[in-house]
Order: sequence, then structure tokens, then C-alpha cells
Amino acid sequence: MDPDSITATVLTALAAAGAAGAANGVQEATSDAVQRAYDRLRDSLRALWGRRSATKDSNICVADAEKLVEKFQEEPDIWADDLRQLLIAAGADNDIELNRRSLGLLNALESQNRRHVFFINSQGLQYNEQKTKKPRQVNVFPPRYS
Repeated sequence: MDPDSITATVLTALAAAGAAGAANGVQEATSDAVQRAYDRLRDSLRALWGRRSATKDSNICVADAEKLVEKFQEEPDIWADDLRQLLIAAGADNDIELNRRSLGLLNALESQNRRHVFFINSQGLQYNEQKTKKPRQVNVFPPRYS
């Protein structure tokens, strides 16, 4: 599996969860399956950052990483690059379990069949903002290497 696609899948799943309200535990907007899938992904991210922060050469703080995820879910266009760099620094691009949990969340969101979330592919999504009901599209692509 392409490592960049794992990071892009994680970013897409987190953006989709934010759009669907799963990140805030908004029960009327998300099903139990979606909430459980989001919680599993969040737990995997905490474990990844915890493992990485335990090493001597790491500058990753779990609390700061979680704050960055929250910022990303509120404004994915602004925080995508910062979160992508953090995920890569933590080794997410080699974490198959993280990829599996990200795909699990995307599948749970898709099966929920809400009208405000439409998946284009595993690297982008289009949704209607909950407050304004205006369409918005977020594309997350792996960085280009020269």
C-alpha cells in the first residue's frame, strides 16, 4: 500500500467525521456505529502519538496533536498540511491498523446514508455545512515529491 494514501485516508476520515458531527459526539447527526468507529480511530491516533512521544528524538505532544485534529476538523482547508506533517512525523504512513480504522470510519459514515456527506473517493469529500447548509468540498492529496 502506498504510504501517502494511508495519511490521505486518515485526513479524509477525520474531515468527514468533523462534517458529520462525530468528532463532537453529536448523537442526532451520527449513528452509534459512526461514533464507535470515530472513537476507535481517535484511540489509534492517541496510541500512535503516544508511542512516538515516548522516543527520545520525538517532539510530538499527544495533547497538542489532539488539538490540531480538532482544529483540522473545524477548518480542514487551513490545517490539512500541518496535520499531514504531524501524521508523517509520527509514522502514520506505515500504520496499517490506522488505515484500517480510517476506512472503517469512512464505511460507517457512508452506510449511515446521511444527505450531508457524499464521498467522492478516499482522498476527498464533499458535504453541506451543518450551520449554513452550503456545499463545501475538501480535497486531501498526498504531497508531491520532486
